[in-house]
Amino acid sequence: MNFLLDLFKLSFSDPSAAGVKLLALRLSINAALSAFTVSIIFASIMIFAFNGFGLVVLLPGIPPLYPIFVVLIVGIGNLALIGAIILAGRIFQAHGSFSDGVLLFAWVQMLQVILQVCQIVLSLFSVALAGIVGLFGSGLLFWVLFGLINSWLSLSSIWRSAFCFVLGLIGLSVCGSIILVSIGFSPA
Repeated sequence: MNFLLDLFKLSFSDPSAAGVKLLALRLSINAALSAFTVSIIFASIMIFAFNGFGLVVLLPGIPPLYPIFVVLIVGIGNLALIGAIILAGRIFQAHGSFSDGVLLFAWVQMLQVILQVCQIVLSLFSVALAGIVGLFGSGLLFWVLFGLINSWLSLSSIWRSAFCFVLGLIGLSVCGSIILVSIGFSPA
């Protein structure tokens, strides 16, 4: 438990050092995927909690989805994003393994779940305060994510890791759009 608390504190004080500490665990791909699966399940539960525990509409035009489909879509989307970030990192001769990326994204998902729990508790008292905390927390989580990506890909700059994230996200969005249109979804 002390390891998790120390990692939590370090994530917000020095995200790159937190990434190094997390990667020092040298977990296998199976262990990293297990942690990732648990974090995605928790994140999906939070999505349903914010939706009043009703079915969730992820994209316009798609019928409401059951929890298992949300877990699959969020999980596959995150795994694809990890791959896209690895490919984008090759621009800077970055080196990082897929399993390390899975582990770091699992940690970011857990930080996001903690933020969402705080938002739900705050929304019982003040919806405006919960919104402000969510906005500030989202910005803070991006800073943590960029620091973790920096340590994962051994980049020398947070700006490079942010660029890799944005480039990976753009590439994933374009590929996802092409796939959705090719299977029959139209933007109209």
